[in-house]
Amino acid sequence: MIFLLLIWTWKREKGNLLASIDLNQKDEVGELADALKLMATQLKKIVYEVKSVSDSVSSGSLEISKSSQVLSEGASEQAASTEEVSASMEQMISNIEQNTEHSGDLLQKIVPDIQKTSELIQGIFAASSEQSSGAQQ
Repeated sequence: MIFLLLIWTWKREKGNLLASIDLNQKDEVGELADALKLMATQLKKIVYEVKSVSDSVSSGSLEISKSSQVLSEGASEQAASTEEVSASMEQMISNIEQNTEHSGDLLQKIVPDIQKTSELIQGIFAASSEQSSGAQQ
C-alpha cells in the first residue's frame, strides 16, 4: 500500500493533478493516504485559483495595452493637429505681414499723388476765386 501511495505522490510531483488513489484502509497508512489526498485536493484548488487569477491579470493587461494604444494614437493625432494649426497660424501671420507691408508701400505711393491732387484743387480754387473777383469788378 505504501508503494501505491508513493507512485501516486510521484505522479502528482510530475504535474498530473488528475492522478487519484483509492486506499480504503483504516490504519495509519490509510490516514496518511487520506491526509495526502486532502492536501492534493487543496493544492489543486490553489493551482486552479492561481490560473484563474493569472488569466484575469492577462486579460486586464491586454485591455490596458489596448487602451494605451488608443490613447497613444489619440495623442499622436492631437500632436499632428496642433502642428497643422501652428503651421496655418504661421502662414496667416506671414500673409498679414505681407499685406501690411504692401499697404505701407501703397500708402507711400498714394500720399504724393494726394498731395498733388490737393495742390491742383487749391490752384483751381484760387484761379476760380480770382476769376470771380475779376468778374465782379
